Amino acid sequence: MQDLQKYRETFREIFFPTQCVICGAYGEWWCRKCRSHIEIAKRFDIRPLPALDGVMCMGFYHDPKLRNVIHRLKYFGGSCVLPDIVSAVSEMYIHADFPWKNEMNLYIQPLITTPRRIRERGFDQAELLAHVLQLFIAPYAQSAHILIRQDTAIAQATIHKDAERIANVRNMFCVRDVLTIPESILLIDDIITSGSTMSEAARVLREAGVQRIYGFALALGK
Repeated sequence: MQDLQKYRETFREIFFPTQCVICGAYGEWWCRKCRSHIEIAKRFDIRPLPALDGVMCMGFYHDPKLRNVIHRLKYFGGSCVLPDIVSAVSEMYIHADFPWKNEMNLYIQPLITTPRRIRERGFDQAELLAHVLQLFIAPYAQSAHILIRQDTAIAQATIHKDAERIANVRNMFCVRDVLTIPESILLIDDIITSGSTMSEAARVLREAGVQRIYGFALALGK
């Protein structure tokens, strides 16, 4: 079975070689050189979210290189870039002071995509991100799937006013009936724009009894 998988990978690399989605260099889907040029968002004081105890983003959505990687993951089913995303976050982890690094009883909760989007794409990018980050960045953390998300009448990406975005996600989330509520949770999403969706999730979790809530996203949007 392993030999068959090896032959498949060799065949794929011969006829469909791995190339960086940004510069076209062979060998990685998101090469080290392009990863090194990402403008890291090490602090979140440019847009504080009072509902959370700390938020970190890998970069800014206005960066065309990072935006290209996210689009491949989000809209084109490009889960092949996930290992290189993990490498980028690992490299960031060395230099950045993550606010949840001292949380030994941390739970990771993906900010799940709407059911309609999951049906359209066939996967949930936040779920994928949460899984690989837990494996390689925070292996001590546990998985949490206590949030339930309802679909909204209007897609958040089409709304540009912060007040309207906040109103659109109000009561979007609820918490499952579970025996134990975690003390600390790290919410994972691909992009934070106004922060309204993540703040609404944090509000619901706090009302359920979660004491400390953090957030992580690949990009901070405008």
